[in-house]
Amino acid sequence: LNMFKMGSQNGEATIASADEMAVARFFQQRVRPGATVLCESANLRRLLLGIAGARVPLAPEFFPVSFLRRQQILERTSDLDEFWRGWANGHFRADLAKKYQVDYVVSTRALDGQVERFRDGALLVYASASLPAR
Repeated sequence: LNMFKMGSQNGEATIASADEMAVARFFQQRVRPGATVLCESANLRRLLLGIAGARVPLAPEFFPVSFLRRQQILERTSDLDEFWRGWANGHFRADLAKKYQVDYVVSTRALDGQVERFRDGALLVYASASLPAR
């Protein structure tokens, strides 16, 4: 597995996989800056925010709580947990994607019957507008 050093956070080296770097390059080269992306990986969120100019609904590992009120953080955390539970069961939560204006979903789990926009190794990128609500 190829790994890339991305710097450090809290004094510890941060590593990105070749798959994560490929997805970040896809966003950097083919997706408009400011697109909102849901992804489970903190490393990938860091890459998408830092080099691809993407937005994420919540990145508690990077943003101080002063950016959002505590209640907003709790609500977003709950919503995103619900989104990923649905995804794990083969359901796209269009209501939550719409609430956070999600343009893309990046996951290691395929959504049955849906074609991804980009794939590299284990990571799949889906355009939320093309996913059916369930």
